[in-house]
Amino acid sequence: MRNLMKKALLTALIAGFMLFLLLHSAQAKEFAYLGLHTWFHQLIPSLLPFMILSGLLIRLNLISLFCKPFHLILRPLFRMSDACIYVLVTGFLCGFPMGAKNIADLYRQNRLTRDEAEFLLAFTNNIGPVYFLSFVLGNVYQTSEPLYGCLCQFLLPLGYGLFLRYSLYRTKIALPADAPKRPSRRSAESRPLVSFFDALDESITGALVQIAILGGYMIVFNLLALLASVFFRGNPYQCFAHSLLELSGGLEVLRQSDFPEESKLLLAHLALSFNGLCCLFQTLHLIRDTDLSGQKYMLHKIILCSITLFVLVIGYK
Repeated sequence: MRNLMKKALLTALIAGFMLFLLLHSAQAKEFAYLGLHTWFHQLIPSLLPFMILSGLLIRLNLISLFCKPFHLILRPLFRMSDACIYVLVTGFLCGFPMGAKNIADLYRQNRLTRDEAEFLLAFTNNIGPVYFLSFVLGNVYQTSEPLYGCLCQFLLPLGYGLFLRYSLYRTKIALPADAPKRPSRRSAESRPLVSFFDALDESITGALVQIAILGGYMIVFNLLALLASVFFRGNPYQCFAHSLLELSGGLEVLRQSDFPEESKLLLAHLALSFNGLCCLFQTLHLIRDTDLSGQKYMLHKIILCSITLFVLVIGYK
């Protein structure tokens, strides 16, 4: 009986949303286009090349060589393995969802322990510098102190990661020199070597599938944001609700609003630190066939969002 009621409720919700879209078909088309436009013009060109190249590095077992230039600073600072350093570097430089994708890929191949994967997932899966500098800074809000925005966007998650490394994960993650071999039928040592062309083919295929799925999530959550547009039109809650559902669309609404610049900066960085439910579902998709905790990931996002709010309020008093 309970399962029947759940199915009936779910059917009613989906049918009701379909009816809502039909009643607001013109607006639904605009919101679906917003998700598709953002995916095609921002996500594909800024992310797809990195997804392909990262897949190549992982499949060809080249991440140790890639990480050598970063050893001087990151190895003594975070005291972790090459695989962890690789996730940290690509997560911050390439941006969401490269952090979660590389964590899932390396964890499935047994190059990361569960503790390492959960530790990295807590702070490396953020919006990247290309998206922030090209779309947010100077576009969503204007500021005479761009460095302050960059510090909030990138230094706070990095500092949070350092805090976690020397508190909650101080003893859970082995030092690189002390880390034992991780025997597994899927370990890096036991996997057969693949040719460059096979690795390239697998990387392109995997990246295209992942980028298409991410685009689907963006369209669906922008359509859900239509609810906020209809019920909160002209209301400050519209921007908040849209950002809560889908980040890029919410920032676009914020950009077009007449809020004071300080309010835009605050709201933009809160949205960027949380990433929106669309990004959360995309991350859950990437780690869906692992035992990594989506609840822990969500908790760390809420903590980072709270820290960002505190720093921004103190900074602009």
